[in-house]
Amino acid sequence: IDQDQPQYQFCAYVYNQYRRSTDGGNSWSTINFSGSAGQFINPFDYDNTNNKLYAAHNAGYYLRWDDPQTGSTSSTLAISAFNGAKVSNVKVSPFTSNRVYFGTAGGRVVRVDNANTASPTATNLTSASMAGYVSCINVGTSDQYLIACFSNYGVMNVWVSTDGGTTWTAIVNTTDS
Repeated sequence: IDQDQPQYQFCAYVYNQYRRSTDGGNSWSTINFSGSAGQFINPFDYDNTNNKLYAAHNAGYYLRWDDPQTGSTSSTLAISAFNGAKVSNVKVSPFTSNRVYFGTAGGRVVRVDNANTASPTATNLTSASMAGYVSCINVGTSDQYLIACFSNYGVMNVWVSTDGGTTWTAIVNTTDS
């Protein structure tokens, strides 16, 4: 639900197939970008300020829905920092305009600045000790405070950063269980 224009609401079906409501959920239309690109349960997040939707696409790419409130224009952008993996989680920064954090199925946490442009800037924030499938990324009280959760057996599952992803500390260790 768009937080400053709640008449606009979005949900996902599978892959990059979406439903949009422009009347607060009373009626829905279908916008299908792909029935095979992305994940079956496709991660996405909506930028309430800039009115863009970001989602997983094919390996090494993300999808940007440029006009989700009224249209169906999308772009797919290649990000080398994804290291050829599919996006597994998406989090739009609530603090820095056009900044999006992506987790990958290959275990990377990637910050993408200028995600709304044709030439975004990507920074791999992953520590050498991080491993697994990134199942969640969230932002705390600023972009300095990040949390990343990894899914897999025998890995450090929850990591926090207090310096914008420069350094990370594991706070949950399932390898000891």
